[in-house]
Amino acid sequence: MNISIVILSALILTSCASHSLNYQHPTEREQTSSRVVNKPFRNAWEQLIEGLAQKSYVIDSVNKDSGLIVASKKLNPPSAFADCGKWDGHFKNMRVDEKYNFQGSDSANYMIKNGDVFVAVNRAATLNSKSNIFVKKVDNNKTSISVNSQFNLRFDISTSAYVYPQGQIYGKDNLNMDWTSGETGRFGGRNKTECVSTFKLEGSILDLAK
Repeated sequence: MNISIVILSALILTSCASHSLNYQHPTEREQTSSRVVNKPFRNAWEQLIEGLAQKSYVIDSVNKDSGLIVASKKLNPPSAFADCGKWDGHFKNMRVDEKYNFQGSDSANYMIKNGDVFVAVNRAATLNSKSNIFVKKVDNNKTSISVNSQFNLRFDISTSAYVYPQGQIYGKDNLNMDWTSGETGRFGGRNKTECVSTFKLEGSILDLAK
């Protein structure tokens, strides 16, 4: 059942309940997605290919003539590679007293409120990446390397709400966000979450050819 249907249809007893959930946007970061290394093109290229394989990347394609490597990887934990801000909040009623403080890109459990409806949310996060790695000869002893990564953040969401007199109502939904290095990703609709790269992924790829 769609989350919006659950929220709109549920009428929950809210006496003695208080709720807050606040969002802090991601911080600005220095972009580290390119580097010139003091080694010939051949050495840098071979180190990148070998290093990506050792770090469990899936190498999707390789074109040495154009200097392009495309590599994919699932990233854990998501917050190490994607800064999607932070959430903090508090929910309290006669039976529950919970404080929230979690990263916007990670899995989390929390309560949301819409009108008279309180819904328990379980959110499982998955972050996948695909990186375009460009390798270019500068001279016989120098090579330029740049990385542009594409990110996909997916939330698989399960919800639960107690509705009188029907009882417990369950729902499932998912959200997807895509963005690239240097860009800001945003969920549509009423979700406030924004995401940027932490540049840990890009920097770790550049480090393979130190």
